[in-house]
Amino acid sequence: MEQRKGLSGFDLKLIAVVTMFIDHLGFTLFPGVLWLRCIGRLAFPIFAFQIAEGAVRTKHFGKYLTRLAVFAVIAEVPFNLMCRRAVLYRGGQNVLWTLLIALAAIGCVRWAEEKENTALPAAVWAAAAVGGYLLGEWAMTDYGGWGVVTVLVFYACREKKWGLPLEIAAMVAIHAFALPSAHVMLGSVRFPVQALAVLALIPIHLYDGRQGPHHRALQIAFYAFYPVHILILALIAIYLR
Repeated sequence: MEQRKGLSGFDLKLIAVVTMFIDHLGFTLFPGVLWLRCIGRLAFPIFAFQIAEGAVRTKHFGKYLTRLAVFAVIAEVPFNLMCRRAVLYRGGQNVLWTLLIALAAIGCVRWAEEKENTALPAAVWAAAAVGGYLLGEWAMTDYGGWGVVTVLVFYACREKKWGLPLEIAAMVAIHAFALPSAHVMLGSVRFPVQALAVLALIPIHLYDGRQGPHHRALQIAFYAFYPVHILILALIAIYLR
């Protein structure tokens, strides 16, 4: 029997979901427990990688885009309740909108890559990166424009020999410097907690290309977990406070 060499896509989803739950648990119920938020820094880069990977593997790009859009809409009220204790809030949108913008940008790049015009992909890449970043910032999605760029970096680096060095450099630049972050003191040095997101590259690069267990019910369950768990945590936090 052939031994497994790494993590499957299913394994990555489990890691992302668990670390996301731990992060949101700290945000809603235990805001003073910083280590919960530290663990949670691993979640977004893994989700970003999976969007980039899914964009390549999916046979129905339009359905993939639509499904993400539907759950982004569903998650908006739970996200508002969790972050602002309000049903409606225009000052921030949930992270699925960030991933949706990135997926749409990848769709534009894929369309250009299929054309015979050799100059077109580079132009579309530039437009997708700049446009995706600006749209994420304008819409004030979770992780904003830099979250969109994170997904695009994973897509650009996929199966490239120089992929890992670029991913490390991009993750450090984005998550240690560009994104706002709480800080902890390590001796006399202020360390940005968000920089711990770079550690997500470890499980990402243990991914061996296997999809793992997958069927429609399981797929929907992973999508539904995001709005369901933040709604439950938000309601508990509102009740307690």
